[in-house]
Amino acid sequence: MHFQQLITFLEVAKRRHFRKAAEHLRLTQPAVSAQIRGLEEELGITLFQRHPFALTPAGKAFIPYAKQVLTLMEEGKRAALDSENSLPEEVTVAISSGVALPILSRLLKYFRQEHPQVRVTIRTKKRNELLRGLREGEVDVGIVYGIPETRHIRSQVIHYDTLTLIAPTDHPIARVPYLPLERLADVPLLALSAETEEQQLINRLLGARGIDPPVAVELWSVEEILRMVTLGFGPALVPKLALQGAEESGIREVRIVGLEVQWPVTLVVPMQRVLSSGFRQLMDDICGIYPPEPEA
Repeated sequence: MHFQQLITFLEVAKRRHFRKAAEHLRLTQPAVSAQIRGLEEELGITLFQRHPFALTPAGKAFIPYAKQVLTLMEEGKRAALDSENSLPEEVTVAISSGVALPILSRLLKYFRQEHPQVRVTIRTKKRNELLRGLREGEVDVGIVYGIPETRHIRSQVIHYDTLTLIAPTDHPIARVPYLPLERLADVPLLALSAETEEQQLINRLLGARGIDPPVAVELWSVEEILRMVTLGFGPALVPKLALQGAEESGIREVRIVGLEVQWPVTLVVPMQRVLSSGFRQLMDDICGIYPPEPEA
């Protein structure tokens, strides 16, 4: 097995066509077919069904491993060239939606000012998509809520966040300095979609305390919730970090008595990645630009 076979396999799998893959790779179609045939013979499995063309179950299962092998090879090259502690030339950073707003501008400013030579791509993803991107080599580093429990991911806690209740300034709740936790059971809230990891964390946290607030409106992002609260549509329970860097006019923050649980905000990288000294510097720098703990 050689690396060109893996590159060709992934291109054919992506294009779903031998000829189109050959055109993209600047190879002849017989050369592509020969590489795939040789790979199948070495593995002892059929990767593609020819007529009609389709990935076999074995081919689908092999894709992430082929990507990992190529990623490790690239990491090996980078590590070998890292004698001067240089930063990587390209970095893809993915941020889960709940922490995107306060960190995005900081990341962009950091790369533009400190490392303009690094080509950086920043993506906002759902948590499960972000973790899959790390495993498959599409993402170099991610920032998420919680500590992923998977052997494919290396985690580093960089911040602890808390939940806070926000309400329009003219809402009755905004008139009180604090709210007992049990009162949330009677307050219709703006909430994230139940499909989001952040809302699932909130639901588990409140459910463990026997609290199930009614949901007035479901939205897809924290940014949408902040906007709706500002426009007077009702209160919401959000990560406190989401308020940093957001426009807070028209919003009142209300302390919840009995809800002092902290959530870890975590920097995550693929376990298989070779952490060169340059990449470790990058990780440390990202941790350093994260919003500090608010003063009491």
